[in-house]
Amino acid sequence: MHVNVYNKLQIIAIKVGVLRTLSQLLLRRMIKLLYNKYVKNYMKTYEDWLAEFSKRLQDSYRLNRADGKFVGLSRDIERPTGLLPLGSGKPISYADIDLGTEIEPYTLTGQEVKPYNIGISYDLSEWTKAPELNDPDGVLMDIALHIMGRNIAQREAYLIMKTLADRANIRLPSMEKGVIRSSDIIVAEKRISDYGFAPDTVIMEPFQRYQLLLEEGVDLGRFEELMRNDGYKYAGKVSNMDIYSTEIIKNLCLVYDKDYVSTVKTPFKIYFDNIESPKFLVVDRICFVAPVDPRCVVAINIRRLDSED
Repeated sequence: MHVNVYNKLQIIAIKVGVLRTLSQLLLRRMIKLLYNKYVKNYMKTYEDWLAEFSKRLQDSYRLNRADGKFVGLSRDIERPTGLLPLGSGKPISYADIDLGTEIEPYTLTGQEVKPYNIGISYDLSEWTKAPELNDPDGVLMDIALHIMGRNIAQREAYLIMKTLADRANIRLPSMEKGVIRSSDIIVAEKRISDYGFAPDTVIMEPFQRYQLLLEEGVDLGRFEELMRNDGYKYAGKVSNMDIYSTEIIKNLCLVYDKDYVSTVKTPFKIYFDNIESPKFLVVDRICFVAPVDPRCVVAINIRRLDSED
C-alpha cells in the first residue's frame, strides 16, 4: 500500500514538473514576443531609424519622379560634373531623307551647367522627444517621408521646366490672349522641325489642358490617364506629341524634343545633422539639367488678358 502511494506521488511530482517546465517555456515565449513587439522597438538606434527613413523616402521619390516623362536621358553619377554636351549643326530628320537633302555636319562639344541641390530637410524636434511614444504607429514619419520624396521629385521637375524655359532658343506669344490652342503647338512644332528636331513633348498648366480637351484636334485615346494622381497628368496628343499638365508651370507652354534634353543627378545623401542627437533629417541631391541643343525647345508665353498687344 505504501509502495502504491509512493508511486502515485512520484507520478504526480513528474506531472507537476512537466507542467512547470511547460509553463516556464510558455512564459519565456510570451516574454520574448512582448520584448520583440514593444521593448525592442524602444531600443532602435538612430542608425536603424535612418536606414528605415532613407528607404521609405526614396520609395516615395521613385513613385513621383517625372524625369522619365520629360527628358530623353537621365543619369545617376557618383560625383558632380559641371559639363554636359552641347550640339550645333542640324540633326538628320525624316524630311531630309525624303527630300534627299545633303547631310550637314552636327558637332557636339561641352557646356558648363550650373548645379542645383534639389534636397530638403525635416525638423525632427517633436519626433525625437520619444519616437515610439509620440508616434507609435509611425503615422507622422510615414506622411512626412512621403511628402519629402514627392517634394524632391517636384523640385527636379521644376528644375527641368525652368531650364527649358530659360534656355529655349525660340519664344512665341500665344495667338489668343489667356489661352493656348492646338494651333499654337503646331506652329511651335514646325519651328523646331525646321532645325531638324522631332518635338514629342508638350507641358502646360492644368487650365490650359482643359481648354485643349475641348478642341477636336486633341486625341483623347488615353483619356483614362487623366485620373492618375502623379502630379503630371497626361492630356492626350496634338500632332503626335504627348501633352502633360502640372501645377508647377504657369502662363507658359513648353514644346520640345525630349531626346535632346538630359539630366544628371548625384545619389541621394540622407543623414541626420547629428547622429547622436538629431534635430533635422537632411536630404541632399545635386542635379544638372540642360538641353543638348537649345533649338529643340520652344517656349510659348501665354498673353495676359489685360495686355494691350
